Amino acid sequence: MTTAVLIIDVQQALCSGKYEVFESKRVIACINHVSRMAREAGALIVIIQHESQGGGPLDSATAGESPRLS
Repeated sequence: MTTAVLIIDVQQALCSGKYEVFESKRVIACINHVSRMAREAGALIVIIQHESQGGGPLDSATAGESPRLS
């Protein structure tokens, strides 16, 4: 069996500003920690990012860069 870490839809608009979710910086730090450990163990890391282009806070043109994942 292959082991993988799946990271789904970490949105910049939800990590800072008006729509920031509870403890977003801690969540990003945990994602980075888990993915770093998995990478060191040779596991596959898959990141899926939704991008909207219809306006609004999740629009890729207005939301800014995605959170820095390592």
